[in-house]
Amino acid sequence: MRVIRLDVKGGRKENRKRGGPGAGIWWTSLRPFLVGTVVFLALLFILFFSPWVFRKGVFVLNKTFVMRQLDVDGGETMSPALVRDLLAAGSGDNRIMIGMPLFGFDLEGTRREFLLRALNIKSLRMTRLLPDTLVVRMVERRPIMRIEPGGLVVDDEGVIFPRYVSVSGLPLLTGVDGIQASQGVSLTGMARAAVFLVSCLGKKPYQLPVTAIDAAMPDHLVLTLIDQKQVVLAWDGMLEACGGSPDGIRDLLTKLRELSRAMNTPAGRGRRFWNATVKGRFTASD
Repeated sequence: MRVIRLDVKGGRKENRKRGGPGAGIWWTSLRPFLVGTVVFLALLFILFFSPWVFRKGVFVLNKTFVMRQLDVDGGETMSPALVRDLLAAGSGDNRIMIGMPLFGFDLEGTRREFLLRALNIKSLRMTRLLPDTLVVRMVERRPIMRIEPGGLVVDDEGVIFPRYVSVSGLPLLTGVDGIQASQGVSLTGMARAAVFLVSCLGKKPYQLPVTAIDAAMPDHLVLTLIDQKQVVLAWDGMLEACGGSPDGIRDLLTKLRELSRAMNTPAGRGRRFWNATVKGRFTASD
């Protein structure tokens, strides 16, 4: 707002800007700060949005990089066609289909969602090959035990997943409640110890044909062999996730070796009940 003062004596008008001489000094000191703020915000915009704009323009919207081939290796229970169907059934940016932009989906998000829906897959690797190919390679989980009730199995990592093919000859794990025996859950406690035990039996030629393991007891496992003999077994550190300390694992392997030898001697073949819970010795009875 301007104030006009009439100088009668001098015959002239004088215009004065309200605010006094201090207003110009204030604006001069503030201007560099405002300019710096604008430049900083512009740099932030370029820093965060330019990679997205570059990716969108050069890769996603570029018709050169359109998926025309989906190279999938199937597994024992999952055919390439089934894998393609599962990839096409993804949600949002995790859906993969022939004809879509090769860079039009989240590679890591798609991999995670696929593993959540396909519990029998242990690992999945997806690789883009320019200009138009997506390569999918997977490793299936290998079941080593059945879980009561039927239809669920567990691998050597203790992960539960569904499997209905070639599982009838696997040892049966009993004594696991319904909460523990859910798809996608990792076993803990005595059930995990049973998995570790079966894994050890599969790596060494022990003559201990186990058909079932009861994990209901808090401090030992009960093994049932193919000839209906029973073995009560425990070792140091058996409740630990890795099966115990190196000394505890050596104790377990020694027990299995000595137990296998003793049960297959003429005197041992007639004994039906064996106790291997004490370190360094075991007992047998009819």
